[in-house]
Amino acid sequence: MNNSLERLVEGIIATLRTDVIPNVTDDYARGQAIGVIDLLNNIAPRLEWEHGPLLKALAARRDVIDDVGALLALPAGRQPVAEPSTSRELLAERDRLDAEICELVERAYALPDSEKVIAARQRLRQHMHDDIAREMKLTKKPLFAEIAKGKSAE
Repeated sequence: MNNSLERLVEGIIATLRTDVIPNVTDDYARGQAIGVIDLLNNIAPRLEWEHGPLLKALAARRDVIDDVGALLALPAGRQPVAEPSTSRELLAERDRLDAEICELVERAYALPDSEKVIAARQRLRQHMHDDIAREMKLTKKPLFAEIAKGKSAE
């Protein structure tokens, strides 16, 4: 989910224009593909990421930052901020928190081993694992079987 929704839609449209439509020989199928491009062009400005998963991701990131900060005895530096309300704001906050987590990873692995430092590293690793697991739950299985079929026998 690191790409923006706009970039994903643009990529789909570009793929349809450059790879799919030029290779479609059936007029009906070609018209359908062009219709999909029109649909994407018209709905793209109205689409945004679903807020629920983004809010859960923000909460998980804030929790790990707080936990690791406490384990490493870092001063509490996070200022209360207004909760983002749009997907774009939520994604920006997610990215900001990710940068903060990256700093914590660098700090935790630069410190000599101690019980709390090892616990902080483990908490960071667990967060990364859990984050990937959450993302994978949102990802539908690929349609490899459909792709492998190719043209059906007529």
